[in-house]
Amino acid sequence: MAAVTAPALGRVHAAAGLAPATSLFPSGQVVDVRLSSGEAVERLALGWDVHYVQLDGGRCQTRLVTVQTGPMQLCLETWSLGTMKIGRPPAGAVTFLVSGGGEGRCRVQGRAIAAGEVVTLSARDEFDCRSTGPSWLLTISIERATLEAHVRALFGRHLGELRLLGRLRGFRTDHVALRRLSRAVAARAALHPGFLRSRVAASRLERRVVKTLFARFDAPREPDAPSRGRSLALRAEAWLRQNLAEPPTIAALCAALSASERTLHEAFREHLGATPKAYLKTLRLNAAHHDLLRARPSTRVTDVALDWGFVHFGWFSQDYRRLFAETPSQTLQRGRADAGRAKEAAARLHLDQGRDATVALGA
Repeated sequence: MAAVTAPALGRVHAAAGLAPATSLFPSGQVVDVRLSSGEAVERLALGWDVHYVQLDGGRCQTRLVTVQTGPMQLCLETWSLGTMKIGRPPAGAVTFLVSGGGEGRCRVQGRAIAAGEVVTLSARDEFDCRSTGPSWLLTISIERATLEAHVRALFGRHLGELRLLGRLRGFRTDHVALRRLSRAVAARAALHPGFLRSRVAASRLERRVVKTLFARFDAPREPDAPSRGRSLALRAEAWLRQNLAEPPTIAALCAALSASERTLHEAFREHLGATPKAYLKTLRLNAAHHDLLRARPSTRVTDVALDWGFVHFGWFSQDYRRLFAETPSQTLQRGRADAGRAKEAAARLHLDQGRDATVALGA
């Protein structure tokens, strides 16, 4: 059993030697961990190019359950606070995002989606998923040929045919059943870590996931009416992220987008739930949080604050604590402690592997 270093608390179960050469994910690996930072989630997001931003104030707690069979990755994320997840899905796979709802609202690609609604992504698609308040999200990534085989066996239809008919856009699924399945597999892995060692068992699980995903494969939803405000908000946010180190001003943002400040404010409030200025501050505070967790031994809090345009250290500390429920100094110390524990765990793992190799040679 492989260890998960702090700040992750949980289990990783691996069944080695299962995957064919074309596997996208570590075959037979099941992860069930509780995490206290988006950076920790990013490290476990195998195959994803993803970044997390905390949107609500407080200490965010995340539970991550991931099941991987080689061609498929089933991932259940539960957030205690509003969170933004942006990036690209795994290459070579078709990815389905399923909103689980919760106390908060969920938006994908700037559009509000209901619990159980499915958003389909290819590897070329950039995605943007954000929640306001506690919520959960399920993602299913399946290697294209494997998905095609299961869809054909279950429904007698080709994946390309369904796509041409528009059936992969905006359908609904039994999100509760998928969440229950994810947790049941993780619980079984805790008792029997190698139960997905058999390719037959792995294929059976893949087919069950696909069957459950398409269980409510009703007529496609009506396409959304074009929304200039949503498009403007998404373009504005992308520009802010690209120019975050400046730091940019609202006047520069308006000029770059050829939009008035009033129009920009309306788009942000409707689709991002904050003013441009407040949203920019949240992005910069998250950037500082990320750097403090990964700081070098010589790095000071003031260095990080200045890097992200915070010149009034007292205000920076107050805003930072309001968002992350800890001071910048506490984050810096926590990051250094986590790094130390990670090095110790890596050293122990290296030592254990050396001993195993010695035993094998001796045998």
